[in-house]
Amino acid sequence: QTIALARAFLKNADIVLLDEPTANLDAASKTLLLDVIKQLFINKTLIIATHDHEVIHSMDRRIELQQGRLVL
Repeated sequence: QTIALARAFLKNADIVLLDEPTANLDAASKTLLLDVIKQLFINKTLIIATHDHEVIHSMDRRIELQQGRLVL
């Protein structure tokens, strides 16, 4: 995960897609990683796919899908 984040940062892509970036992390590491992600990709479009409610609620905008349908 750390290497993938470093590659995404170094590539300097305009859009960054992360799939479960905090999986298997303890609470303290998860909080730290989310802060780092927000700082690294501040001027980028960041899309995070996750089931983690803490991660979901820490984001500015959320799009929820249930059974392949957009939930408003």
